[in-house]
This record gives sequence, C-alpha cells and structure tokens, in this order.
Amino acid sequence: MGAGKYSITARLYRRNLARGNICDKTSITITITDQLSCTADAGTLTATATSVCSTGEVMISAHANGDAVVPADYSVLYVLIQGEGLVIEQVNTEAPEFTVVGGGDYTIHTLVYPNGLDLSIVELGVTTGFDVNGLLIQGGGELCASLDVAGAPVHITNPDAGTLTATESNVTLSGGSAMISATPNGDANQPEGYSTLFVLTEGENLVIR
Repeated sequence: MGAGKYSITARLYRRNLARGNICDKTSITITITDQLSCTADAGTLTATATSVCSTGEVMISAHANGDAVVPADYSVLYVLIQGEGLVIEQVNTEAPEFTVVGGGDYTIHTLVYPNGLDLSIVELGVTTGFDVNGLLIQGGGELCASLDVAGAPVHITNPDAGTLTATESNVTLSGGSAMISATPNGDANQPEGYSTLFVLTEGENLVIR
C-alpha cells in the first residue's frame, strides 16, 4: 500500500450476510505519507559568534550553510529558542538574527514549511521546539516540513555590577581618618567564571585610590 488517502467504511444491514436494507454506516479516512517523498530540508546554520558578552540589548545571528532544500510553495522561518526547555521566544521571516536582552543560552533554528501553514500553532513564550518537531514527519508527525534540530547555539554572558548604597553619605574624620562603606543592593549579576572587585575613587575625575 503506497502513500495517499484511504477510506474504510462499515455498513450495518438489517439481515445477516449483508442482506436487506442498510440501517447505518460510518467511514474513517486514513492518510499515509511517504517520508521519502518529503524533500524539504532545513539544512544547517553556523552562529556568527557562539559566545557574546552583553550588558543590555544585543544582536545575535547566524548564517545558512547553503545545504537547505526549499521546495516550490515552501517558505523559510527562523526561530529563536531559549534555555533547556527549548521555549520559542522569537521568529523572523527575513534573516537568522534576533535582538535579545539578558544572559543565557539561545539557539537559532531554521524551519522550512509549506505555504499556507497556520503559524498560529506557535505561541511565543509557550510553544517549544519539541512541540514543533513532533508535528513533522522527522519527529513522528504527519507534516512535510523540516526543522534544523541542532541549530546554531549562542551563549550570552551578562555581567552586571549592580548598585551600592552608602552606609553613611556624610562621614566626619576622626584623628585624620574615617572608615567608609557601602552595601550591595542585590541587583548585581556575577556569571560563572567572573569575580567582583570593589573600587574606591575620589573626586569628579573618579581617580582610583
């Protein structure tokens, strides 16, 4: 049995051996897809930079390696996924590039899909890469489309010194000296492999003392 649509119909007759009038009938349709006939291939991507340091907004991007196959009546969608949960955060129909804020692990993927596909099935911040892949033939589903599962991973390091509050903003010298101090406000971000140094500066020119 080859690829195509097939119907199975059950009929209920008034008498045995299919004699008499038909009392009832029901049908089901089964679609068989030949995986070999699905030529869509998302190909692969290479990240422009696999590690990025940012203290605010940053653009991350990748470039296609030229090994994608986009059949006629198919389109390309670039998908940005974040974290171990592979949650889809952004999509881009133009290029594999995205602006993000904050640190973490991101991956840029390519999706080659048939025109007319209702993309509302992708809910940003909710739908995962696992969800999408499960709809495709390559993931055990029925849709002839292709997702670059490996994608182009990018790690963003986001060091942030945060802020301090002085213990006392005005201090009186005692014997020609004084102890001054401050308290961190808890809004710093010290990534793994980073250290914190407290620095004392003086005057408008902020000379390090």
